[in-house]
Amino acid sequence: MEYSGILSANEFQQLPGPLPPGVEPLPHSARKSNASPIKLQIMDEHPAVRQALEVRLRSSTRLNIVAVDDNLTAALQHTHELTPDIILLGLKSTRKLSPYQLAEVVQQLVAANVGVIVLTSYEDVVEREVLLQAGAHRYLLKNINSSRLIAELENVAREIHAS
Repeated sequence: MEYSGILSANEFQQLPGPLPPGVEPLPHSARKSNASPIKLQIMDEHPAVRQALEVRLRSSTRLNIVAVDDNLTAALQHTHELTPDIILLGLKSTRKLSPYQLAEVVQQLVAANVGVIVLTSYEDVVEREVLLQAGAHRYLLKNINSSRLIAELENVAREIHAS
């Protein structure tokens, strides 16, 4: 077999010892994949946050943004129409619902087989616990960097498809 300069994931894992200095594996999101893109829905009431998320996440070939909504009513409607794999549920722009009301929304989304990642401006311990107990897959701060957010989206997609 001739060496092409490219290793499969299996071949890479079988390499003995650590990588040479200065050599790093490709991040998961940069690897080729035959899997379909993750269908993603974004919901945040704040226009600048919606736009920033959309711009940041469109850079990934693993993501297909199917809807960008500015309120929960529209988001729930699009969820039923477009069946996304994951919804990024932005909180804290305006505080209209209690954590328990938000938990009901999360439960509806999870019951529809949608992965839920809550994005928040600041952590609220009670809210975090209530939403995670309701079925949210992640509770993350909005200042998360793009590569980590994409990695979290990919991890949630794997979790959903594994169950």
